[in-house]
Amino acid sequence: MDPIRTFDYLIRARARLLEPLRTLTEAQYRQEFPFGMRRLSATLPHMLNAEWSYAHRIATGQRPDRSLAPIPYDTEPPFADIDAAWPAQSERTRAAINASIDTRQWNTLHETRTPIDGRTMIVRAPASEIFVQLLCHEVHHRSQAMSMLRALGHPVQDLDYSLFNYITWEK
Repeated sequence: MDPIRTFDYLIRARARLLEPLRTLTEAQYRQEFPFGMRRLSATLPHMLNAEWSYAHRIATGQRPDRSLAPIPYDTEPPFADIDAAWPAQSERTRAAINASIDTRQWNTLHETRTPIDGRTMIVRAPASEIFVQLLCHEVHHRSQAMSMLRALGHPVQDLDYSLFNYITWEK
């Protein structure tokens, strides 16, 4: 697998997902649904911050300081803020992936320890597996956002990896 080619797929599929979001009213963007994170306004910042967090782990092997996230955690800013922040984050993520591969850190096991509620969460993973989590996490939440958009009358479909990276059609 070529990580950059795979990440570029994620960016292209995300672009297709974001297109109809630009046409939604604020009420539609914040409408409640009985699944996932319940609102597009909660799902999209979570997706962006998760990419930021995973890219930081890929680059440094360390847990990021949440106060430095592109969108303050547990907030639901207007979609325009998310839309404006994502291109720069995508470039930082691509740079983190490239640097990790180039410095041979791609398969080096990193470990972080975080105290949570009287226990310690231990995360052990090489950059390559954190990258897989970045991909799977976005696809998971992207499918929730796609379901919300379909319910709002804005279906987004055909975002499969194969349709972007290795299937073509003849007339």
